[in-house]
Amino acid sequence: MKQLGEIIPRCRQIAPPKRQRRPAVTQRQWEAAVGARVAARSLPLRLARGVLQVRVATAAWASELSLLSDAIVARLRAAGIAVDALRFSVGEVPAPAAPPRPLRAGPAAAPEVPLPPELRQRIERVGDPELRDALAHAAARSLARGQSEGSGRV
Repeated sequence: MKQLGEIIPRCRQIAPPKRQRRPAVTQRQWEAAVGARVAARSLPLRLARGVLQVRVATAAWASELSLLSDAIVARLRAAGIAVDALRFSVGEVPAPAAPPRPLRAGPAAAPEVPLPPELRQRIERVGDPELRDALAHAAARSLARGQSEGSGRV
């Protein structure tokens, strides 16, 4: 049997485990606010004084998401998260554990319509091809949806 005097010095050398903090915004909350495609290329890190730090895969994603930050903040606040602003940094974003979930089955998506030339030109300036395609499709579907709502169809 060991003496207590032998055990205590060894115990002092063992560092207590660092407290693991859970993220202020879970990946599920982040995905609900930005969508599966964006969530796969970004990672909420920490929330301090109302500013949510988000790591993104490329500078193009940082630029585009900064333009959408007001809408993202509004969605996060609606989910009960006290966010006032977003700050983006470029870095490694781990691949999602599973492929993004498919959208829920619902009414058939509105067909896409041609984009106005000015909008098409602005989208073409986006450097990331995947993001550029996603923006073009989303804009075309949004315009089509707006046209169908205006015509009395839903």
